[in-house]
Amino acid sequence: MSEGMREAVAEALAGRTKADPRDTAAAVLALRYAELMDAPAPAGKYRRPLEVLARTVAGVPFEEDDPGEALQVIAQALAEQTVASDLGPKLFNALGGLGLTTVSRGEQRGEGKKDVPADPLDELKRKRAERLAHRGTG
Repeated sequence: MSEGMREAVAEALAGRTKADPRDTAAAVLALRYAELMDAPAPAGKYRRPLEVLARTVAGVPFEEDDPGEALQVIAQALAEQTVASDLGPKLFNALGGLGLTTVSRGEQRGEGKKDVPADPLDELKRKRAERLAHRGTG
């Protein structure tokens, strides 16, 4: 059993029967997202810098910790999170536009484009037409 999301994603990637080199960037992105999920920014390693800043703002000294260093640690964490959350989906969409993901190539589960979901509006129109056709025959 997997210990964390990154390990689970890595196992899933390793278990693919056909690894296409065009999927490498999407796989790396998936692993990075999994890492961020395993260690969210406000967790453990940022608790102490947050405490230092909170006490500094309140005017209460916090042992010998440097508020400037604490601020740098938190700023770096926020920058990493912002890059991942803002640019990650854009990168994935760009990879899809280039045909560098299995979904964009219609190769999911080896069934070609059958797995690409139908347009929901077209599906509703089809169901409505069926209902109207049944009413007319009844």
